[in-house]
Amino acid sequence: NGVMFVFRGKDVRPGMDSVAHNDLYGYDLKEREWLPIETRWRRPAGGGGCAMTSMNGVLYVLSPSDTMMEMILWCLQLSAQGRLRWTQVPRVGQLPTPRTDYVATLFGANWIVHGGRVLLQDGVLGDTYAFHFPTAEWGRFDPESDTDPRFGHAGSAVDGALVLLHGKRDTFVPSDGDRGDKDTGVCVAINLEEWCTFPEHAPEGDGDSLVDAAFDPHAHR
Repeated sequence: NGVMFVFRGKDVRPGMDSVAHNDLYGYDLKEREWLPIETRWRRPAGGGGCAMTSMNGVLYVLSPSDTMMEMILWCLQLSAQGRLRWTQVPRVGQLPTPRTDYVATLFGANWIVHGGRVLLQDGVLGDTYAFHFPTAEWGRFDPESDTDPRFGHAGSAVDGALVLLHGKRDTFVPSDGDRGDKDTGVCVAINLEEWCTFPEHAPEGDGDSLVDAAFDPHAHR
């Protein structure tokens, strides 16, 4: 509580090679102080293509693999004793295909992922996936819910709908930097209550159920 976390990013400076970062920082909102958070062993790949959220004291990062051939979900339990360690969440269900510049937002007990630009090849996506925290399972929405392909867009879950705004549909970037192909006037929405693979709210746990255990990163090995 009272801490904002920042992970990944790229340092892009004119005339220099871009540098991808995979370090983690926390900003104490009360003390107004940045703190580096040290982790051991493996960690999510940095740079673009990452999204982060938190649930029940656990940080989750969705990131392309080092080969960019798949997406991997990582978790970090902030209350763990000793030096923190990233662990991979097992691949259960249908994960998003490799992508970057996508939308990721929370909808109750679900983490929604939409659209993006295909990694390692030309292509733009309009599909939607959900990660269900209580069961640590992925699911793809029915293709009938797919929108027009877009990447670099903004989105949020509002009143049971995934509202998507702006974005690009063409991966081509003119040499003069013209961004005239930005779809600034296009806003669409997906009915999450109709299309989401999992229920919005998790059932109440009794302390020993899968609902409680699913949030334990040490069970994700």
